[in-house]
Amino acid sequence: MRKGKLLNSNINRVLGNMGAQDCITLSNIEMSIPDFNEKIDLALQLGTPSLIETLEVVLNEYNAGIVVIPEEIKEDDPELLKAILNMVSEDRVQYVSYMQFRKRSERSKAVVRTGEVSKYACILLESNGL
Repeated sequence: MRKGKLLNSNINRVLGNMGAQDCITLSNIEMSIPDFNEKIDLALQLGTPSLIETLEVVLNEYNAGIVVIPEEIKEDDPELLKAILNMVSEDRVQYVSYMQFRKRSERSKAVVRTGEVSKYACILLESNGL
């Protein structure tokens, strides 16, 4: 039996195969996911699981070197941003426009779709290359 909190075998597989500069994206329920990205759909209903719940569990298993967040979240949902920043070191955070975020997330090994309903609640976790 695993000791970690992360029980989802697909996410575990993706994280286990991550190399230098590889990334995984955690998205809200609205973000469209291109066919060429692996989609891991966790959404059960609106709000479940939340982005924060999912991020907390993933960060328990994975130490991201770079954390990319759409800059629009600063105005759209500052409370969610505060919760994210309580979990990741701010010196690792890069803010980009939502359109840049969407383009950058195309490199993700997988996109994990949560039930999060906040408009810009998406986060990209990139390996630090070490």
